[in-house]
Amino acid sequence: MVEKVSRSNVLSISHWKDLDGIASAAIIGRYADRTRRGFKVYLTEPYLFHSVLIRILKSGVSGSEIIISDIGPNNRIFGKAISLLAAIKERGNTIIWIDHHLWSEDQISSARNVVNELIIDTSKCAAMLVYERFGEGDEFSKRLAELATDADFWIRKIDLSIKLCKVLASGYSRERLISKFREGILWDSELESVYSRRVEREKVLLEKAIKKLREYKVDNLRIAVILAEISAGEITEILAERGYDIIAVVSKKGHVSLRRGNNKIDLVPIALRLGGGGHPFAAGGSLEYNFFDKMLARLGYYRKISRLLKAVKEGLEEQCSCR
Repeated sequence: MVEKVSRSNVLSISHWKDLDGIASAAIIGRYADRTRRGFKVYLTEPYLFHSVLIRILKSGVSGSEIIISDIGPNNRIFGKAISLLAAIKERGNTIIWIDHHLWSEDQISSARNVVNELIIDTSKCAAMLVYERFGEGDEFSKRLAELATDADFWIRKIDLSIKLCKVLASGYSRERLISKFREGILWDSELESVYSRRVEREKVLLEKAIKKLREYKVDNLRIAVILAEISAGEITEILAERGYDIIAVVSKKGHVSLRRGNNKIDLVPIALRLGGGGHPFAAGGSLEYNFFDKMLARLGYYRKISRLLKAVKEGLEEQCSCR
């Protein structure tokens, strides 16, 4: 059944995983509320961006404002995404793309030929860029952007940003959190309860994760590969203190979260080889697990780790050649 989207809405397409993407969507939602328009949010991953665009195209939406945030260009589907955006724009929609990831000149040129407005700034998080474009004068949106900056750039000086990240790591409904933010609620008793349960859960997960650590050496660098369902951010500090240069957490679905313990390493070239992207200090990709791979991972057998190590080696070699 094709979902119907009414005219004159504000549609947000944002990154589903972290606080930056969720805060961006919420700021856009508050903008829609202020302008008295309908609001619909689509949360996705960069490598699934085209799938959301197909859904929007099939919905028949027209005359709406579509705001893309915290979605960087994925090399594998970028061309397809641009073609879909062109088709969506032809229906009278306005498209604004706001991002803070790395883009090539060709990607920037291709996007600018299609979208109405392209904002790229790697010095700020996506939520801050969205706030500056759509939230000016809204103190609550400004606070959201500040929390997202603290979390996304791994500054970790604001307790509330750390707590919200743990809430998201618990699997708490992204849509529900966005709704709270739209209503002006940053924290309440429900979120406190979710946070407390997550803290207890993470103690158990951390112990298991350390036991499931595999150590590898690539070009004399120590690589820690964790085969467990735990946030990479929660274990990075511990493993960095133990001397690991790169920390990779592989989930049962084959998703890879990358963090660095060595500030000289840029994780982006590694993530790009895994069909992902991100930032020098935090990035992610995928081992592209199929159904069989996921079934084996549930039983404790993780496949395609060699592909991860190959990406690490090639990514490090690219950095060396660029110096």
